[in-house]
Amino acid sequence: AVELSRATPNVEVIWASTREVWNVIEADRLGCQIITAPADVLKKLPALGSRTADELSLDAVKAFRADALATGLTLDLSGRRAAE
Repeated sequence: AVELSRATPNVEVIWASTREVWNVIEADRLGCQIITAPADVLKKLPALGSRTADELSLDAVKAFRADALATGLTLDLSGRRAAE
């Protein structure tokens, strides 16, 4: 779409429904002129390159856990052994 739009000077490509920081990077690399993103994605952009993949992954797991706890979700893991 970006390549096709270059032939028409008054056309710009919009990347919408951005759900994660990686989508912003993809849109930029593809040359999209307009990228829409929710505030929670925009807040993460300044941290790009300052954290390891492990740190980002751990943050995501912690966020999922916090969301689950906030809803009152519990899991009965009695009788199960944690992965080693």
